[in-house]
Amino acid sequence: MKKVLLASLTAIGLISFTACSSDDDDNGSGNGGHPIEGVWNLDVQLISGSGSLDLGLAQIPYDIRNEKVGGSGTWELRGGDMIGNGVIEVETEFTVIFLGDTISDTTMETEDLSDSDSSYELVEGNIIRITQDGETNDFNYNLDGDNLTITGKVTVTEEGPTGQDLEFELDFLMELSR
Repeated sequence: MKKVLLASLTAIGLISFTACSSDDDDNGSGNGGHPIEGVWNLDVQLISGSGSLDLGLAQIPYDIRNEKVGGSGTWELRGGDMIGNGVIEVETEFTVIFLGDTISDTTMETEDLSDSDSSYELVEGNIIRITQDGETNDFNYNLDGDNLTITGKVTVTEEGPTGQDLEFELDFLMELSR
């Protein structure tokens, strides 16, 4: 079970995306782009959730927290492309209760932002649709001057120990600045 959760948390890392220091003061207005375009600093990245895994014969409660704790990187949003640069450090904590035993683990990983294939699309209202490494998710965004906040839910599906799919629904928060 521990390996399944670690694999799930790795998949969460693939869904997440980040941004960091800006050398670009252009907010997109000079090239006809949307004000969301440009290079963004990552201030906060947090993916977390609690729930229960349905294994058929058992419900297994879980808590997951995946948070950027160091490093730096950028995401450049330009014309639908998301170009990552830099490396961040991510700490993941998880706890499950299985057959009365509490299993907890904390891991540290690095994520190279340039390793992902990412794009975005602005859709109705304040929705940004992000596709990263073949996975597409819709998020809410709020642009307030030089601050961009992206929030929403992500669902991670992993194969369980007996072949069944395990789904984790997690809250996503990212705070970015120029």
